[in-house]
Amino acid sequence: MRVLNSILLFAASLAITACTSSGMRSMDYKKNLSDPVAKRTLLAQCISDFNRQSQNKRANMAVVMRISEKDAPSVFCKRLVDGIASGRITTSDVETTNSQHVSPKVLKVILGQ
Repeated sequence: MRVLNSILLFAASLAITACTSSGMRSMDYKKNLSDPVAKRTLLAQCISDFNRQSQNKRANMAVVMRISEKDAPSVFCKRLVDGIASGRITTSDVETTNSQHVSPKVLKVILGQ
């Protein structure tokens, strides 16, 4: 469970980092993600942020998601961004994830369920 909590905290930090400094609300975020250029930009930023994490965190993420470590950055970010774009999760769901509370919706999205 400790590994899972650190992974979900990592997910929250990626989503928060990807927001603009003015702080997009969920509806604005969803609207912007309908633009393919904005979505590609967010994915690129997320992958860059993911790759800056320690080797151990990246390996743990890959194990939990049941994918290869090589594919982890793109798969993780695609799932997170697609989850927000589709409305399955909101930026609030991701931002409120912490070591004491893991949103089931965020977990399902990250696990690809």
